[in-house]
This record gives sequence, structure tokens and C-alpha cells, in this order.
Amino acid sequence: MITRRSPAELGTAVLAFVALGTVPAAASPGVGSGFGSRSRALAAADVADARGAPGVFENPAALVQTPDTELSLGASNTAFGFTVDGKDADLPSVQTVSFGVVVPGAVLTIPVAFGLSLSLPDGRLSKLHNADPTVPYYPLDDPGPHLVDLGMALALRPLPNLAIGGGAGFLAAAQGGFAVRGTAVPADGNGSEYESNLRHSVDADLVSVRYLLLGVTLQPSRDVVLGVSYRESATLEQEVRGDLAGSVRLGSADIPVRYDFETRARLAFLPSVAKFGGTVTSIPGLRVNLELDLEGWEESPSPYARPKTHVDVDLPPGVMIPMPAPAPLPKPTTFEDRWVPRLGVEKVFQVDRAIDVLARAGYAYESAVVPADQAETLLIDLDRHLFALGAGLLMRRPFGPFGELRFDVHGALTQGVSRTVTGGLSGDHGPHRVTGRLFDAGATLDLAFDAY
Repeated sequence: MITRRSPAELGTAVLAFVALGTVPAAASPGVGSGFGSRSRALAAADVADARGAPGVFENPAALVQTPDTELSLGASNTAFGFTVDGKDADLPSVQTVSFGVVVPGAVLTIPVAFGLSLSLPDGRLSKLHNADPTVPYYPLDDPGPHLVDLGMALALRPLPNLAIGGGAGFLAAAQGGFAVRGTAVPADGNGSEYESNLRHSVDADLVSVRYLLLGVTLQPSRDVVLGVSYRESATLEQEVRGDLAGSVRLGSADIPVRYDFETRARLAFLPSVAKFGGTVTSIPGLRVNLELDLEGWEESPSPYARPKTHVDVDLPPGVMIPMPAPAPLPKPTTFEDRWVPRLGVEKVFQVDRAIDVLARAGYAYESAVVPADQAETLLIDLDRHLFALGAGLLMRRPFGPFGELRFDVHGALTQGVSRTVTGGLSGDHGPHRVTGRLFDAGATLDLAFDAY
């Protein structure tokens, strides 16, 4: 579509295109946070013990353990408390609503199950922004990139003690550009800019980024279950291109001008994660989960936009217009891979034949992936201790048509270990003392439908 616009209206159109370019369709839950209250209360130590919809991301093979069709609804709130040199980073809290469904069945005599998990942050499809190289940036904690979490997986159990599963997570980004043609008249305070004759067009495409989800569970004995899962890395990038070709009217002279630019920015990065763990149930009513994760942060790209510009101006003889030089990009900082140990404990207290009360606790240690010494950036990350608590209520056949009703709550505190980060912002290179903590709380309701 081509229309005539004033320069002010043209600016609005350009901003609208950039906004369109920051609307992705899907992503994966944050590393280490878990999905649903039970998983979070166990500090995400459930690769061998995932139940229901969380299995899509934690271990797709676990979906086949679900005997009946299940629906899951949840909500949580994450609050951030980071400081740099004693100054509050003022990161806004994030409220999240989640949904999941698991549908079991069979192919011939082989049990199978399909699962879908979806999470909606702050009640919106997506919110993204580019990192600003002039201010401290939190690559693991920035709540600005709000992404819809979406994953689908399929599992089967070919042997009584063996289950395998696989699926995909999805991200989407916009790529495209806009063009402007015509004559622009500079403002003179009397409305001369409205004499401009400009035409613009916008062309954008949504492109999908998919990443692999795989999982296996093995039960070598009655009291032990082993689990392994893998999630492929994924990077969400935005690409915007534009060209402005026309003329600028100065007095009675029309000066031909052409301006071309292209910018690419990494808006979100999901590291690859390999999970190894086991669940032990030797003591009746007690489940102990041990897990070790390998997170691949080393391949994380720079979070800063990479612009390219070119200007051609056919100036009259004797007329000079200085062109500003583009701001230099900070030298990239190399992240580090890390091993994350996790421990989760769940105790079941049977009230009667129809009701169980469950208590849960979890712990994880996450080392910092950002180095303390940085050349030209100030990226903030900390070693962290994650402490989680939770409780659950399980009701068998509460009312038709439900076979089970489960209600879980959790609270988790991630306490960062204070450190000094030496980095530079706008030429100011020096040490900065950083502290931080996160608090997450929420609840999840699971409804299992009777198989008959």
C-alpha cells in the first residue's frame, strides 16, 4: 500500500514497522526456572520425574507416564532485585499465565502421549527490545524480552521400562524493510513540513526458528528412574532494512538524497541444555531427585544491534554537510558454559484414600556465565543459590468428570553472590559492585479426566 504522508506521519509509520519487527510468536521457558509450580518447587530437578505438561520442556519422554488426559492452568510472578554500585536496577516484575495439555493413547499395543505447553508473560503475546550499550545489561535476567513459551512433543513406551520422546519449540521473528520516496521540506516554524510529498511502503515477513527437544527415561529397578533430555539452542534475531530515496527542498533547490540502512539484533538467546538425572523412591512416600545440567552459554551472540548505513547526497558546489560517524559497537564478551547441580525432594502425606498432601523443597547452584573482566561492556551476572519450597493437594475423583485434581503452590528465592565486575560504558572503564536476587511465586491447577 502506498499513501502520501507528512514527515511526522512518516515517522509514526517507521516506528510501527520497527514494533512489528519485535513481535515473535514463541520461545522456551527460561533456563533453570522449570515449568509449573511442582517443577519450580523442586528447583527444576525433575528430568526423571516430570509429570504432565512440564514434561514437554523438562523431558518429553515423561509424557507417556500420564494415564489420563490432563489440563493444566497456572500463574506466577517473578520479582527482580539487582543493584550496581548500590543503585537499584529497577527491573520490573513479570507476571506469567501458563497452560498445558497432555493426551495419552496407544498405537497398536504401544503407549503414546502428546503434550503441548504454553506460557503467556504479562498477558501479552510478546514484548522485546534491543540492549542499550550505554547502560548495564542483564543477559540472563532482563525482563524486557517477554516471550510466549510454546512447545509440543510426542512420547512412546516401546518397552515396559523404557520411554522415548521428542518435539520442538518455536520462535518467530520479523524480517523486512520499508522504503520512502518523494520530496521533504524542512520545517520553518510555519508548517512548511506539511508541503512535503512523501510516499512510503512496508514489506515484512514472519520467519520461524525451531529447536529440537529430546528425552529418554529408563527404569532399571522398581525404586529408581533415570532420565536424560536435550534442548537445542536457539537465537531470535530481528532484521530491519530500509531505504529513503528522494530530495530535500532548500529554498528553490531540490537536493537528491539517498539513505540506506540495515540493522540486525539478537533479541533473545536460549542456550542448549543437556539434563542428566535420577529419581529414587526407596523410602515409601518420599521421592529424591538428583540432576546435573550442562548449559551451553559459550555460543551466545552479542546482545547489541549491528547497524550498517550508507548516505549519498548530491550537494551543489560549495555546500558542505558534515555526516555523523556511526557509534562504535562494544567489543563482544565471551560467555562461559556451566554445569548446574540440582536437588529436589517431595514427601507425600496421605490424609485418607482420596486425599494426599505433598511437601516439596529444592536447591540448585548456578555459576555466573559472564566473566568478571570485560573490555567495553557491563554485562551483569552472578553466581546464584536457588532455594525453593512448595506444597500440593491431590484429590482423587473429586467430582465428575475428573479422575484427579491437583493444586500446587511454590515460592523460590534465587540469591546472587555479590561480585565486582570490571567493565566499560561510554569510555568509563572501571570496577562496579553488583548484587542481585530474584523471587518467584505461583500456583498451578491440574485436572485429569477419567479414562471412562
